[in-house]
Amino acid sequence: MITKKIICPRCNEKMPQNSVRCACCGLIFDRLNYATNFAGKKMIKSGNRDKVVYVKKLPSDVKKWKLILMGVFAGLFGGHCFYVGRYVRGIIMLFGGIIAIVSGVLASFSLLPESIFTLCGMISGVMFIVWLFDVINICFSKFKVPVYIEKTEVRK
Repeated sequence: MITKKIICPRCNEKMPQNSVRCACCGLIFDRLNYATNFAGKKMIKSGNRDKVVYVKKLPSDVKKWKLILMGVFAGLFGGHCFYVGRYVRGIIMLFGGIIAIVSGVLASFSLLPESIFTLCGMISGVMFIVWLFDVINICFSKFKVPVYIEKTEVRK
């Protein structure tokens, strides 16, 4: 008989489906229902990245429709990453998107040498692929969002 398993978002340990807590790191899975992205972003900004957990299930303060719109229309520039607090990835995507736009404009006026144009084209291609995968992951609920579970907060 095959039993379904869940993966702990903190330590990536596989557990039986009916587990209440992770045997490896002690994370209580029910507490993830009370986790917020706002608190996760706050912890990332304060430098406490080790207390943040990345989950695929969107917390209550992140709306999927907003995340999809940000991913589709501002995703090339990392808008969806800034929306959920994945700032490093957002900054990388922002710079990659700017390079893609600037190199496209300069190439249209033939102002770039061929070697630089080739490099910028490869960066643009990678950025497009990352953007496309992010939009697909958002639509299929596979995009990971940082959350933090406040120890003093218990909602019912």
